[in-house]
Amino acid sequence: MGRGSGFRRWVGAALAMFWLTIPSRARADEPETWPLTEAIRVADNRCMTQTELVQNVQLWLTRPAIDRRIAIVVEPVGDDGLRFVVSRNDKLAAERRFHTNDVPCNDLRAAVALAIALSIDATVMQAILEPLPPAEPPPKPALAPAPRATPNRSTRPSVLPSPPPKPEERATLDAELHGLLLFGVMPAPAWGASVAALVPVTEELSLRLSGFGTAAQNVDVGSGRSEVAMVAGQLSLCLEQPEAQARLRGCFGPSAGRWSASGDGFEQDRRTALPWAALVAELGASAPLAEPVALSAAVQGYIPFVRPVLEERNPRGEVLSTSEAPPAGLGVSLGLSVRFQ
Repeated sequence: MGRGSGFRRWVGAALAMFWLTIPSRARADEPETWPLTEAIRVADNRCMTQTELVQNVQLWLTRPAIDRRIAIVVEPVGDDGLRFVVSRNDKLAAERRFHTNDVPCNDLRAAVALAIALSIDATVMQAILEPLPPAEPPPKPALAPAPRATPNRSTRPSVLPSPPPKPEERATLDAELHGLLLFGVMPAPAWGASVAALVPVTEELSLRLSGFGTAAQNVDVGSGRSEVAMVAGQLSLCLEQPEAQARLRGCFGPSAGRWSASGDGFEQDRRTALPWAALVAELGASAPLAEPVALSAAVQGYIPFVRPVLEERNPRGEVLSTSEAPPAGLGVSLGLSVRFQ
């Protein structure tokens, strides 16, 4: 009995040592992990810090550490975007992008954290799944017998289906209404209003047809004064920045119109209309307010080549004094633009 009981004790101890080694070997085969605070790196952005994002990811994963071969980088993209990149063994495993406009930061953090947690689990799943064996090619169909040629029968050529029509591009038209201030265009500063229509020719070029008018201004001419108002039209070719949130444009073209003058305080008061013409360079900008309305502004430079002259004459027709249009002028306008499609 003593020898048998000793043998049983030796066998039991050996089995116990064998079973104790199994968990340690299994643990040795498991991949090394590292904490989420080291696995996730967050670049500076307006909505989240690394600590906030790690807390949200850990809430979805329900564990504080992941496989050390997995790393995540979160960084902004442009002015209104955010992305994260998941890599495994320094190789790209997943990338997701988010629009951050009009999204509260709390909602954005939760969405990004959930997407990161799902990507981590998907990366692990992708690493352990075996690829499916290639599918066997389907059997080749039996060749149909060639049709017999029928004598005295004309063959018609096959009619190819016509390609679908291209979608029509809808024409656009921008209409502007501006308040206007003119300096150096008339003998005295003047204010008025302008209207314009822009018709696109290409993505960058457009034609601009506009007109403006001013309120009457009193201009001293010799011993009297003249009440002067102005109306003119303009045709310009514009170069515009396409597909931009705040659009810029530069325009150049001729402008022509007339002065309407009414004398007061002279020996003989008269009314007259005098021609005016100039080359105009314009720099404009517009920023959207609410579709399809935008706030627009412009600065114009005027180089007149037909300059009206106001004259005071005596009854014999002799010129006593004159008031002439300045050689160059400047205009500033501000208003609204509406796009019609």
